[in-house]
Amino acid sequence: MPAKKCKALIGITCSRLVGAAWSKLSKGHFINYTLEAYGRAVAACAAAPVLVPLGQFGAGLELILERLDGLILSGGPDVHPRHYRGMPLAGLGDVDDELDRMELELAGLALARDIPILGICRGHQILNVACGGSLFQDIAGQVPGALLHNPGIDKGTTSHTIKIEKGSLLYRIIGKDEIWVNGRHHQAVEKVAPGLKVSAVAPDGIVEALEDPSRRFAIGVQWHPEGTWKNDPYSLRLFEALVEACGA
Repeated sequence: MPAKKCKALIGITCSRLVGAAWSKLSKGHFINYTLEAYGRAVAACAAAPVLVPLGQFGAGLELILERLDGLILSGGPDVHPRHYRGMPLAGLGDVDDELDRMELELAGLALARDIPILGICRGHQILNVACGGSLFQDIAGQVPGALLHNPGIDKGTTSHTIKIEKGSLLYRIIGKDEIWVNGRHHQAVEKVAPGLKVSAVAPDGIVEALEDPSRRFAIGVQWHPEGTWKNDPYSLRLFEALVEACGA
């Protein structure tokens, strides 16, 4: 059979192991996971995944974005609170300042160029911080009565429901106002950035999705569709929508 025509070139940021996580997993874990999970989800939508390496700034990022049709801001460690004018609180986990700086700059450049963006977990939080919002550093310590958003289960297993705002781009993509998702996070959006709109929340009120209605496609989701796209049509639809936006 002839190969499918490639519809878009999608850049994917990739984290590295830092702090306590370094001693628990192999050095290649995050890169391998990025290729296996995010990369295969993109490829399933007839697009080509390209990893954006750590340490790119300024002209390097500009050149990379000139070649990309879309961007995925992937999951990873905590975002340092200094990037949203906060001080570290109890419960803050491992941070990677170089990754923070690169992804925040990359998100700002992509938004300015109106390149389609899908932020996933940490990427959802980076999108909010890049636009001027803030984060809860640790849900359990700052949000009384919150659900368990970081259960010790596989990313292929859903853990709680979300309510999707009718009329949002996310609703048009998913086609339902309530679905199950696979949350694996302990930080979350606190103050929503100016210009961003909440498009989904968990039963406890935690922001599960944001979007920028002024862009052709800029969505952040707090869950992990890269872990469920093979069996969950709603997860796959997110990646399909990103690729479709690249060709719009």
